[in-house]
Amino acid sequence: MTSQFTAAETFTASADRTFGVEIEFKSGLSQRDIADKLCEAGVDCEAERYNHQTSSHWKIITDASVIGGWELVSPPMSFDDSSFRQIEIVCQTLTALGARIDKQCGLHVHHDARDLSDRQIVKTVALYAKHEAYFDEMLPQSRRGANNGLLKSLNVRGDLKSTVKTITACKTREELKAVYSDRYYKLNVHSLFRHGTLEFRHHSGTIEATKIINWIKITRAMVERGANAKSVTVRNDTPNVDRFFRLTFGKELATYARTRRAQLN
Repeated sequence: MTSQFTAAETFTASADRTFGVEIEFKSGLSQRDIADKLCEAGVDCEAERYNHQTSSHWKIITDASVIGGWELVSPPMSFDDSSFRQIEIVCQTLTALGARIDKQCGLHVHHDARDLSDRQIVKTVALYAKHEAYFDEMLPQSRRGANNGLLKSLNVRGDLKSTVKTITACKTREELKAVYSDRYYKLNVHSLFRHGTLEFRHHSGTIEATKIINWIKITRAMVERGANAKSVTVRNDTPNVDRFFRLTFGKELATYARTRRAQLN
């Protein structure tokens, strides 16, 4: 079966930038049963104790924030059709096993940032903070604003212009880490120091391949756009978000983002 998703997009991305996903879900099945079913479907998966180690295989671990549930963590993956197809198989398998999603569940996406300078990282975080409210509109109420204590807003000053100025004033990733004191923000910079990644924690839980793959592409595009931006500022006029999405994500993903916003608002 050929995947309906392709890696080709209109934005320019680093061909070597890997990504990883963490899929939180609920199930009455044991870790071992789920891992075995994924292996039967052709996905190398192990049941493990809770850990933060990067593996060469998928792993299913416990997650204290998801009562009665599990977290399925991918290995670092290439941004290509083979990886997208594997995500489709994972989602199909979880669906067939009766996996469930509720408000406790989230989807986390890591993008390798080891090649980025401190300045590029700062610009990427500033760009995401600037557009956070628009991404909020693509997601349920439980993932918006400051509605979730485990998913705090990047707008730490309460005023977007002031927040973006605070971010862009940072000279190093250590200074940026001081602005965001823990990992429980919509974009986690603390993962830079543990995994060498930027972790996007914003998305709601899902086992729908379409949503997962599109969110991987969207967040990847934000990394590339932020890293290559000359500067990030907040103007007084109302931004044309549809134009920004189209230029950043390409027509197909911009349409997806616009449709999601229309469905949820």
